[in-house]
Amino acid sequence: MKSLLALSAAALLVAGCSSEIPITGSPGLGDAVRNNMAAQIVPVPPSPQAGMPIEVPAQRTSLAIERYMKGEVTPLRTESANSKKQ
Repeated sequence: MKSLLALSAAALLVAGCSSEIPITGSPGLGDAVRNNMAAQIVPVPPSPQAGMPIEVPAQRTSLAIERYMKGEVTPLRTESANSKKQ
């Protein structure tokens, strides 16, 4: 009997919290954030070359792959901020 009473009370409490009107705040909620983003973000137009394949000479590519496979690749020259140009 007590559990039925407790269950009924819990159901009434939960039903009292429901509402048919959605609680979304004011209509302008978040406008300040969107305006700030619009002021600070620079729209970048799409490049005309976007999505086009990069053309690479096939002969040079095959030679580079062969040098890599044979271990004849020249290591990159590294420079630090303190190194002086000669």
